[in-house]
Amino acid sequence: GSLAEQAGLVGSETTASGEVIIGDVITEVDGVPVKDEADLTTVLEDYNAGDSVVLKLRRGFDFMEGKPSYEDVVLTLSAGK
Repeated sequence: GSLAEQAGLVGSETTASGEVIIGDVITEVDGVPVKDEADLTTVLEDYNAGDSVVLKLRRGFDFMEGKPSYEDVVLTLSAGK
């Protein structure tokens, strides 16, 4: 699988009935807020292959707490293909 899959990131998917299930959403890279793909690209330009980053992910919803659930994941970057 992809580097993201190997790190345990979960992508969005569409069910057979057409329902979209949102996967992990990257909200920060090493504490720097990320709002969209352009922000993510800009932040990652400061890193090199082999560097490790901490991604803060919005991962699902905590119904007991009534708010989104967040998790930190460490990812080692590889060279782009």
